[in-house]
Amino acid sequence: MSHLRLLPAALVMGAMAACGGGNAATSSTAPAGPATTSRPAPTAASASKSNAAATVDPCTLLTVDEVASAMAVPMGQGTPKHVVDNQSCEWTSTDGQNRQAVVRIYDEAGKARFDRLCGTSGQPAPEVGGDSSCYLGGGVNEYVVLKGSTVFAVGAVENNLRPMKKQAQALVAVVLTKV
Repeated sequence: MSHLRLLPAALVMGAMAACGGGNAATSSTAPAGPATTSRPAPTAASASKSNAAATVDPCTLLTVDEVASAMAVPMGQGTPKHVVDNQSCEWTSTDGQNRQAVVRIYDEAGKARFDRLCGTSGQPAPEVGGDSSCYLGGGVNEYVVLKGSTVFAVGAVENNLRPMKKQAQALVAVVLTKV
């Protein structure tokens, strides 16, 4: 029975020896916390995947006056939003016309991201410019544009459904001058 009382102490001492501990005076007394892992330093490849989203607030790409001019109605201030893969800003009309405009800057940059967004359902949209552009209909109702490594989208709708393509095109033209 006396050997069983010594078993916990022997296990603790064995564990300390295995971990390099031993003398309580020289061992670390820092409290145990959650395990942490260090992240590798960013490489050129991972840095190229970052986008202007980290530094460009989409609400700064259009003024209220620019949005109101394109939408042909008074518009409220832009409201910033963060969705899983993009930073966006939404403007809503203030006169009861129920018109909305949105600008999205995607977190991942480059042609590969543009290609995934436009996929097989995006219709080429050379009328809006940029290095590449497409129009996503079917409820999305946004132009997706690649300029340099920046991927952004601009949409304009009325009554939450009806696309306003001409208005969105006008907004794309303004954003292209600022990205």
